[in-house]
Amino acid sequence: MVRWASRKGAPEGSWLARMIPKKPRMLVAIALANKMARGIWAMLTKEGITGIRQRCLHEHSAAHLNRVRRGCEEGLNRMGK
Repeated sequence: MVRWASRKGAPEGSWLARMIPKKPRMLVAIALANKMARGIWAMLTKEGITGIRQRCLHEHSAAHLNRVRRGCEEGLNRMGK
Protein backbone atom coordinates (compact mmCIF):
# COMPACT_ATOMS: atom_id res chain seq x y z
CA MET A 1 0.00 0.00 0.00
CA VAL A 2 2.76 2.42 0.91
CA ARG A 3 4.75 1.61 -2.24
CA TRP A 4 1.67 2.09 -4.40
CA ALA A 5 0.75 5.36 -2.66
CA SER A 6 4.31 6.62 -3.05
CA ARG A 7 4.17 6.09 -6.80
CA LYS A 8 0.52 6.79 -7.63
CA GLY A 9 -0.38 9.14 -4.82
CA ALA A 10 -2.54 8.45 -1.79
CA PRO A 11 -6.09 9.78 -1.57
CA GLU A 12 -5.98 13.48 -0.82
CA GLY A 13 -6.33 14.35 2.85
CA SER A 14 -5.83 10.75 4.01
CA TRP A 15 -3.59 9.71 6.85
CA LEU A 16 -1.24 8.04 4.37
CA ALA A 17 -1.03 11.17 2.19
CA ARG A 18 -0.01 13.22 5.21
CA MET A 19 2.60 10.71 6.41
CA ILE A 20 4.43 9.88 3.17
CA PRO A 21 6.03 13.30 2.55
CA LYS A 22 7.05 13.70 6.20
CA LYS A 23 8.54 10.32 7.12
CA PRO A 24 10.72 7.61 5.53
CA ARG A 25 8.73 5.07 3.55
CA MET A 26 9.69 2.11 5.78
CA LEU A 27 8.59 4.00 8.90
CA VAL A 28 5.24 4.77 7.24
CA ALA A 29 4.84 1.07 6.33
CA ILE A 30 5.44 0.04 9.95
CA ALA A 31 3.08 2.72 11.25
CA LEU A 32 0.38 1.58 8.80
CA ALA A 33 0.82 -2.06 9.87
CA ASN A 34 0.55 -0.99 13.52
CA LYS A 35 -2.58 1.04 12.79
CA MET A 36 -4.20 -1.91 10.99
CA ALA A 37 -3.24 -4.33 13.78
CA ARG A 38 -4.84 -2.07 16.41
CA GLY A 39 -8.04 -1.94 14.37
CA ILE A 40 -8.12 -5.71 13.97
CA TRP A 41 -7.43 -6.22 17.66
CA ALA A 42 -10.28 -3.86 18.57
CA MET A 43 -12.69 -5.71 16.27
CA LEU A 44 -11.67 -9.10 17.66
CA THR A 45 -12.01 -8.07 21.28
CA LYS A 46 -15.27 -6.19 20.74
CA GLU A 47 -17.11 -8.55 18.39
CA GLY A 48 -15.12 -11.75 18.43
CA ILE A 49 -14.43 -13.80 15.32
CA THR A 50 -18.04 -14.92 14.95
CA GLY A 51 -19.28 -11.32 15.08
CA ILE A 52 -16.84 -10.27 12.37
CA ARG A 53 -17.73 -13.30 10.26
CA GLN A 54 -21.46 -12.60 10.61
CA ARG A 55 -21.03 -8.94 9.70
CA CYS A 56 -18.87 -9.86 6.71
CA LEU A 57 -21.42 -12.42 5.53
CA HIS A 58 -24.25 -9.95 5.96
CA GLU A 59 -22.46 -7.23 3.98
CA HIS A 60 -21.44 -9.55 1.17
CA SER A 61 -24.56 -11.71 0.97
CA ALA A 62 -26.65 -9.06 -0.80
CA ALA A 63 -23.96 -8.50 -3.44
CA HIS A 64 -23.55 -12.26 -3.92
CA LEU A 65 -27.30 -12.80 -4.30
CA ASN A 66 -27.46 -10.05 -6.91
CA ARG A 67 -24.65 -11.71 -8.90
CA VAL A 68 -26.40 -15.09 -8.71
CA ARG A 69 -29.71 -13.56 -9.78
CA ARG A 70 -28.09 -11.80 -12.75
CA GLY A 71 -26.39 -15.05 -13.76
CA CYS A 72 -29.70 -16.94 -13.64
CA GLU A 73 -31.44 -14.23 -15.65
CA GLU A 74 -28.67 -14.29 -18.27
CA GLY A 75 -28.89 -18.08 -18.49
CA LEU A 76 -32.66 -17.96 -18.98
CA ASN A 77 -32.31 -15.28 -21.63
CA ARG A 78 -29.82 -17.44 -23.55
CA MET A 79 -32.25 -20.35 -23.37
CA GLY A 80 -34.99 -18.10 -24.79
CA LYS A 81 -37.24 -18.23 -21.73
